[in-house]
Amino acid sequence: MFFLVIIITFIIIIDILIKPKITKVFNFHINQFASEKISNAINEAIDEVGFDYTDYVNFKTGSNNEILAIQTNAQKITKINNIILDKVNKAIKEFDLQTIYVHLGSITGINMFFGRGPKIPVQIVSKGISNSKIESKLEEAGINQTLHKINIIVTVEIAGFFSSFSTKVKVDSECMLSESLIIGSIPSHYTKVEIKNPKPSDLSSIEKIKN
Repeated sequence: MFFLVIIITFIIIIDILIKPKITKVFNFHINQFASEKISNAINEAIDEVGFDYTDYVNFKTGSNNEILAIQTNAQKITKINNIILDKVNKAIKEFDLQTIYVHLGSITGINMFFGRGPKIPVQIVSKGISNSKIESKLEEAGINQTLHKINIIVTVEIAGFFSSFSTKVKVDSECMLSESLIIGSIPSHYTKVEIKNPKPSDLSSIEKIKN
Protein backbone atom coordinates (compact mmCIF):
# COMPACT_ATOMS: atom_id res chain seq x y z
CA MET A 1 0.00 0.00 0.00
CA PHE A 2 2.88 2.34 0.82
CA PHE A 3 4.55 1.84 -2.55
CA LEU A 4 1.17 2.09 -4.31
CA VAL A 5 0.54 5.47 -2.69
CA ILE A 6 4.03 6.63 -3.72
CA ILE A 7 3.44 5.53 -7.33
CA ILE A 8 0.03 7.23 -7.51
CA THR A 9 1.47 10.40 -5.96
CA PHE A 10 4.35 10.34 -8.44
CA ILE A 11 1.93 9.96 -11.37
CA ILE A 12 -0.20 12.87 -10.12
CA ILE A 13 2.87 15.12 -9.72
CA ILE A 14 4.12 14.21 -13.18
CA ASP A 15 0.66 14.94 -14.60
CA ILE A 16 0.52 18.34 -12.88
CA LEU A 17 4.01 19.31 -14.05
CA ILE A 18 4.00 17.85 -17.55
CA LYS A 19 0.39 18.30 -18.72
CA PRO A 20 0.58 22.13 -19.07
CA LYS A 21 3.76 21.77 -21.17
CA ILE A 22 2.15 19.11 -23.35
CA THR A 23 -0.94 21.30 -23.81
CA LYS A 24 1.16 24.34 -24.73
CA VAL A 25 3.26 22.46 -27.30
CA PHE A 26 0.29 20.62 -28.82
CA ASN A 27 -1.69 23.86 -29.07
CA PHE A 28 1.23 25.58 -30.80
CA HIS A 29 1.54 22.87 -33.45
CA ILE A 30 -2.23 22.59 -33.96
CA ASN A 31 -2.52 26.38 -34.33
CA GLN A 32 0.36 26.45 -36.81
CA PHE A 33 -1.12 23.62 -38.86
CA ALA A 34 -4.67 25.04 -38.92
CA SER A 35 -3.61 28.66 -39.53
CA GLU A 36 -1.74 27.70 -42.68
CA LYS A 37 -4.71 25.76 -44.07
CA ILE A 38 -7.20 28.52 -43.21
CA SER A 39 -5.00 31.30 -44.62
CA ASN A 40 -4.62 29.37 -47.87
CA ALA A 41 -8.41 28.98 -48.10
CA ILE A 42 -8.97 32.72 -47.46
CA ASN A 43 -6.38 33.75 -50.07
CA GLU A 44 -7.88 31.34 -52.58
CA ALA A 45 -11.33 32.91 -52.08
CA ILE A 46 -9.96 36.46 -52.44
CA ASP A 47 -8.07 35.57 -55.63
CA GLU A 48 -11.14 33.82 -57.03
CA VAL A 49 -13.43 36.83 -56.55
CA GLY A 50 -10.86 39.44 -57.59
CA PHE A 51 -12.47 42.40 -55.77
CA ASP A 52 -10.48 45.55 -55.05
CA TYR A 53 -11.01 48.46 -52.66
CA THR A 54 -13.53 50.28 -54.86
CA ASP A 55 -15.73 47.16 -54.91
CA TYR A 56 -16.13 47.26 -51.13
CA VAL A 57 -16.74 50.97 -50.49
CA ASN A 58 -18.24 54.09 -52.02
CA PHE A 59 -17.06 57.60 -51.21
CA LYS A 60 -19.46 60.46 -50.59
CA THR A 61 -17.86 63.81 -51.27
CA GLY A 62 -18.79 67.44 -50.64
CA SER A 63 -18.74 70.47 -52.92
CA ASN A 64 -14.96 70.78 -52.57
CA ASN A 65 -14.43 67.05 -53.22
CA GLU A 66 -13.69 66.49 -49.54
CA ILE A 67 -14.69 63.04 -48.30
CA LEU A 68 -17.79 63.24 -46.13
CA ALA A 69 -18.49 59.52 -45.69
CA ILE A 70 -17.41 56.04 -46.68
CA GLN A 71 -20.30 53.68 -47.35
CA THR A 72 -19.74 49.93 -47.38
CA ASN A 73 -21.05 47.86 -50.29
CA ALA A 74 -23.31 45.32 -48.57
CA GLN A 75 -23.67 43.00 -51.54
CA LYS A 76 -19.97 42.68 -52.31
CA ILE A 77 -18.88 42.24 -48.68
CA THR A 78 -21.57 39.62 -48.08
CA LYS A 79 -20.47 37.78 -51.21
CA ILE A 80 -16.78 37.64 -50.30
CA ASN A 81 -17.63 36.70 -46.70
CA ASN A 82 -19.79 33.77 -47.80
CA ILE A 83 -17.19 32.52 -50.28
CA ILE A 84 -14.43 32.71 -47.67
CA LEU A 85 -16.48 30.81 -45.08
CA ASP A 86 -17.36 28.15 -47.67
CA LYS A 87 -13.68 27.70 -48.61
CA VAL A 88 -12.58 27.58 -44.96
CA ASN A 89 -15.28 25.07 -43.97
CA LYS A 90 -14.24 22.81 -46.86
CA ALA A 91 -10.60 23.14 -45.82
CA ILE A 92 -11.22 22.16 -42.19
CA LYS A 93 -13.28 19.17 -43.30
CA GLU A 94 -10.40 18.02 -45.50
CA PHE A 95 -7.88 18.05 -42.65
CA ASP A 96 -10.36 16.55 -40.19
CA LEU A 97 -8.96 13.35 -38.65
CA GLN A 98 -5.52 14.10 -40.08
CA THR A 99 -2.47 13.51 -37.91
CA ILE A 100 0.36 15.88 -37.03
CA TYR A 101 3.52 14.78 -35.27
CA VAL A 102 5.20 16.44 -32.30
CA HIS A 103 8.70 15.50 -31.17
CA LEU A 104 8.86 14.07 -27.66
CA GLY A 105 11.73 16.41 -26.79
CA SER A 106 9.55 19.44 -27.54
CA ILE A 107 7.19 18.75 -24.63
CA THR A 108 9.97 18.65 -22.05
CA GLY A 109 10.32 22.43 -22.08
CA ILE A 110 14.10 22.11 -22.48
CA ASN A 111 15.37 24.14 -25.43
CA MET A 112 18.17 21.75 -26.36
CA PHE A 113 15.64 18.91 -26.75
CA PHE A 114 13.17 20.91 -28.87
CA GLY A 115 12.46 19.16 -32.19
CA ARG A 116 14.31 16.02 -31.10
CA GLY A 117 13.33 12.53 -30.10
CA PRO A 118 10.58 10.19 -31.32
CA LYS A 119 7.45 11.72 -32.81
CA ILE A 120 4.10 11.68 -30.99
CA PRO A 121 1.03 11.43 -33.28
CA VAL A 122 -1.72 13.97 -32.55
CA GLN A 123 -5.04 13.55 -34.34
CA ILE A 124 -6.79 16.71 -35.55
CA VAL A 125 -10.58 17.17 -35.38
CA SER A 126 -12.55 20.33 -36.21
CA LYS A 127 -15.19 21.50 -33.71
CA GLY A 128 -18.13 22.91 -35.64
CA ILE A 129 -18.10 25.41 -38.48
CA SER A 130 -16.04 28.57 -38.84
CA ASN A 131 -17.19 32.05 -37.83
CA SER A 132 -16.15 35.37 -39.30
CA LYS A 133 -15.93 39.00 -38.27
CA ILE A 134 -15.40 41.89 -40.67
CA GLU A 135 -13.74 45.04 -39.37
CA SER A 136 -13.53 48.40 -41.11
CA LYS A 137 -11.29 50.98 -39.51
CA LEU A 138 -9.39 54.20 -40.13
CA GLU A 139 -5.81 54.84 -39.06
CA GLU A 140 -3.71 57.98 -39.24
CA ALA A 141 -0.90 57.45 -41.75
CA GLY A 142 0.83 60.83 -41.70
CA ILE A 143 0.04 64.48 -42.24
CA ASN A 144 -3.29 64.79 -44.08
CA GLN A 145 -3.26 61.07 -44.80
CA THR A 146 -5.64 58.40 -43.52
CA LEU A 147 -5.44 54.65 -44.11
CA HIS A 148 -8.76 52.84 -44.46
CA LYS A 149 -8.63 49.07 -43.98
CA ILE A 150 -11.20 46.32 -44.30
CA ASN A 151 -10.16 43.07 -42.59
CA ILE A 152 -11.81 39.72 -42.12
CA ILE A 153 -11.09 37.54 -39.09
CA VAL A 154 -12.04 33.87 -39.35
CA THR A 155 -12.28 31.79 -36.17
CA VAL A 156 -12.22 27.99 -36.07
CA GLU A 157 -12.13 25.63 -33.07
CA ILE A 158 -9.78 22.67 -33.47
CA ALA A 159 -9.28 19.72 -31.13
CA GLY A 160 -6.20 17.53 -30.82
CA PHE A 161 -6.16 13.99 -29.39
CA PHE A 162 -3.31 11.77 -28.23
CA SER A 163 -4.17 8.57 -26.38
CA SER A 164 -6.35 9.68 -23.42
CA PHE A 165 -5.10 13.27 -23.63
CA SER A 166 -7.04 15.96 -25.50
CA THR A 167 -6.78 19.69 -26.04
CA LYS A 168 -8.86 22.34 -27.80
CA VAL A 169 -7.55 25.38 -29.67
CA LYS A 170 -9.37 28.44 -31.02
CA VAL A 171 -7.56 29.52 -34.19
CA ASP A 172 -8.00 33.12 -35.38
CA SER A 173 -6.82 33.95 -38.90
CA GLU A 174 -6.91 37.60 -39.94
CA CYS A 175 -6.62 38.69 -43.55
CA MET A 176 -6.85 42.13 -45.13
CA LEU A 177 -9.54 42.35 -47.81
CA SER A 178 -8.51 45.82 -48.94
CA GLU A 179 -6.89 49.09 -47.92
CA SER A 180 -6.65 52.57 -49.35
CA LEU A 181 -4.65 55.65 -48.47
CA ILE A 182 -6.94 58.68 -48.37
CA ILE A 183 -5.23 61.99 -49.03
CA GLY A 184 -6.82 65.02 -47.39
CA SER A 185 -7.81 66.37 -44.01
CA ILE A 186 -7.54 63.84 -41.21
CA PRO A 187 -11.05 62.90 -40.04
CA SER A 188 -11.81 64.05 -36.52
CA HIS A 189 -13.93 60.96 -35.85
CA TYR A 190 -15.91 58.23 -37.54
CA THR A 191 -18.33 55.47 -36.64
CA LYS A 192 -16.37 52.22 -36.43
CA VAL A 193 -17.95 49.30 -38.25
CA GLU A 194 -17.44 45.83 -36.78
CA ILE A 195 -19.63 43.03 -38.10
CA LYS A 196 -19.77 39.38 -37.06
CA ASN A 197 -21.03 36.90 -39.67
CA PRO A 198 -22.51 39.81 -41.64
CA LYS A 199 -25.94 39.90 -43.20
CA PRO A 200 -26.87 42.38 -45.93
CA SER A 201 -28.92 44.45 -43.48
CA ASP A 202 -25.94 44.76 -41.14
CA LEU A 203 -23.73 46.27 -43.82
CA SER A 204 -25.86 49.27 -44.69
CA SER A 205 -24.06 51.32 -42.05
CA ILE A 206 -22.20 54.43 -43.09
CA GLU A 207 -18.89 55.34 -41.53
CA LYS A 208 -19.26 59.04 -40.86
CA ILE A 209 -16.18 61.10 -41.43
CA LYS A 210 -16.32 64.73 -40.39
CA ASN A 211 -13.55 67.23 -40.99
